[in-house]
Amino acid sequence: MPQGKYIVRNICFVIFLGFLQSQSYSISGKILNSKSKLPVYNVNIFIIDTNIGTTTDKEGYFHLIYSDQLKENRELNIKMMGYEELIIPIDITKNKICQGCLSNQIDLGEVLIKIESLELESIHIHAHQHKSSQISDVLLSGQKLNENLSLNLASTLTNQPNIGTISFGVVTAKPVLRGFSGSRFLLTKNGSAIGDLSQTSIDHAISLEMTEIKEIEIIRGPKALLYGSSTIGGVINTNIIGDPKVKFDTFHTKVNIGAESFNNGVYGNLFFYIPIKNNQINLSINNRKTKNQNSPKGQIENTQSETANYKLGYTRYYQKSFINFMFENFNMDYGIPPSEEGHINGVDIELVKNTFQLNFHRDIALYNFNQIDIKYNFIYYEHGEYESDSNFRGVGLAKNTYNSSIELKSLHSIIGSEINFKHFFSEG
Repeated sequence: MPQGKYIVRNICFVIFLGFLQSQSYSISGKILNSKSKLPVYNVNIFIIDTNIGTTTDKEGYFHLIYSDQLKENRELNIKMMGYEELIIPIDITKNKICQGCLSNQIDLGEVLIKIESLELESIHIHAHQHKSSQISDVLLSGQKLNENLSLNLASTLTNQPNIGTISFGVVTAKPVLRGFSGSRFLLTKNGSAIGDLSQTSIDHAISLEMTEIKEIEIIRGPKALLYGSSTIGGVINTNIIGDPKVKFDTFHTKVNIGAESFNNGVYGNLFFYIPIKNNQINLSINNRKTKNQNSPKGQIENTQSETANYKLGYTRYYQKSFINFMFENFNMDYGIPPSEEGHINGVDIELVKNTFQLNFHRDIALYNFNQIDIKYNFIYYEHGEYESDSNFRGVGLAKNTYNSSIELKSLHSIIGSEINFKHFFSEG
């Protein structure tokens, strides 16, 4: 009988010793954005060199239980894409061990994590980035676009296959696509017609500021039919800085200043991206001024130009959608050189174009379709022609363009409808 008591006493001692050698710790806290002081959801939190971890809830709180033999130091890793990684040392010897308690509380309180910007990269609000292309398609963007960027669209594309140029001076130069010019190929801006008269006459300039272009697509083959029936030669689409599908987390600016020797030209532009919670304001200011173009035979008379372009955009972002409003004012005064077949002294042209655009985008799940885009685009265009060195206005033309479209998109197909209405009238 005494021997039995001895065995029971030893078993109890072993159990109690095991309790002393192993403790349970409850680690908790709240993760906040260091700048906005708002909770950060779904942050990864784990104890280094263990398989113990958790994530924060919608209020930024986390809680994990850690059981191990007593050790002086442990490290807690806090990691979230878009934020700087944070490592917090946990010294359990500084926390009182509650005798008889199931666990010891370690409350880290509010933990601030900093936003990490990688060269101010933009954030796309959805992942539908798959593109299908033909072998004949050409895409200029990034460094490739910068290496070819010039005063006008035609000279920027001149080194691409099957691209030619027609011009009445450098300001009015236009590309020729596979031998087609004028209205036999389509020139678009963010997928919509530019809305000027550049494709109807050789002496009308393209109302496009080259420094605001971030990407140029040349589309040929069956895919060009997505843009309508006026695409015999193909499509040249320019994607512009300030696309509402791109959202910034912090205030961002871009400044360009430059000069051109062949026409003694100067230009400058400012881009502002102003995020305010789930809203973003995009503002751009562009100005360019050139003098007469120089050539091997001397200066070409009446080829000067002056351009001012102002654009304001507002976007409201939701979890799976956004709505965007954009207004643009484009003004350009330029000269057409003298011609024996036409105006002997040359012509000065004043161009004004005002654009209002509404864009709505939503991610959906409808059969195989994952996106819906609705767009409304209104363009008022006017230009007046003056004999050089004269205030007499020989021609005044204006045009209103109304365009509405709706598209359902999937990875391999697009279905939609478009309504386009143009109204031409004389001015003055």
